[in-house]
Amino acid sequence: MTTITELLQKGEKSINSSESARLDAEILFCDVMQFKRSRIYSHPEQLVPEAKSVLFQSLIEQRQQGHPIAHLTGKREFWSLELTVNKDTLIPRPET
Repeated sequence: MTTITELLQKGEKSINSSESARLDAEILFCDVMQFKRSRIYSHPEQLVPEAKSVLFQSLIEQRQQGHPIAHLTGKREFWSLELTVNKDTLIPRPET
């Protein structure tokens, strides 16, 4: 098993198509683990179960291919509302 820190570092390095690789990795990791982001920083040494690690790596690979975070997590916050999205959904943006 690997730690949260190690897994996030690998994920960040793998995502080269995003300007916000670290944030993307954190969001995907928190979605897989069902954590709040603060837990990443409060327990960086926590070991991650292998099944969760494999799922995270799968999401990282999809992100690397350019899939939007919202499509990978199935949700998107828009003006303080959490909306459910899928691959057929246009992702809402505040400027529209």
